[in-house]
Amino acid sequence: MAQSSITQKEIEHWGLRKDQNGIWRCVGRLRRMMPQIEDFPYFIKKGKLAELIVKYYHENSFHASVHYTWTKMRQRYWIPTDIGFHTDVHILRKY
Repeated sequence: MAQSSITQKEIEHWGLRKDQNGIWRCVGRLRRMMPQIEDFPYFIKKGKLAELIVKYYHENSFHASVHYTWTKMRQRYWIPTDIGFHTDVHILRKY
């Protein structure tokens, strides 16, 4: 699973918390910036699921730019920038 191998270091670094369904959500900095937010983004690690999510958002935004795709995706999913953005660029180059 995409969330089964999350380390203690990642939990602390990203401020992750499990929701009522046991799914990791990125709460950390977002809680301080937007205290009214109730539905924090899902935390997704590098892997096939991250690739499918990026592909979905890219195709559903009519092959928009990397930055646009990234912005739309971040509203629902949090893929660490050091992993996610490079994954995004790599995937978008395929399509």
